Amino acid sequence: MDVQEKTVEQKSNKITREEKNTKKAEAHNVETYRELYDALTSGDDEVTVNIKNNITINGSIDISSRYVTINGEANTINGANQYQFLNISSGNTVIINNLTITNCTSTGNGGAIYNYWGSNLSVNNTQFTGNHAETGGAIYNYYSNLTVTGTQFTDNHATNDGGAIENYMYSNLTVTDTQFTDNHATLGGAIEN
Repeated sequence: MDVQEKTVEQKSNKITREEKNTKKAEAHNVETYRELYDALTSGDDEVTVNIKNNITINGSIDISSRYVTINGEANTINGANQYQFLNISSGNTVIINNLTITNCTSTGNGGAIYNYWGSNLSVNNTQFTGNHAETGGAIYNYYSNLTVTGTQFTDNHATNDGGAIENYMYSNLTVTDTQFTDNHATLGGAIEN
């Protein structure tokens, strides 16, 4: 009996030490752009954001946390035809669930989201509508991994390639149960791979 208790105690101590090395915040419930921006740029290793209201953004957000989950709760992020929503880089992992992302724009890559340099983006049950960019009207995926499931891309536009998605340079793209409607580009109205 003493041996079992000691083993359990040793395992518990190890887990506790590992947990102390990870900077993990409690879930952020956000209703404004400022709250969303602060949560996504907190620098915590793991961040969960629950969007509690429709939000019009005032600028693009550069993800600074290693593991981010954004639960849209059927709310909308609106770029007001001025701003890109997210820049995801440097090996970060982002999961987006049940969110509408609309009217985002970029004069460069990824109207709504630019996912690059070894990052991982998973988009689930989300809608991208009316987003615009030079390349990748909704999402530009560069040297990264992108998984899209149960999502709708409608009326996204790129001046050059990838009306909805541009998947470029050694990137991995998996698309399942997803609809593409009225997306436009010079090359690859829905997807340019």
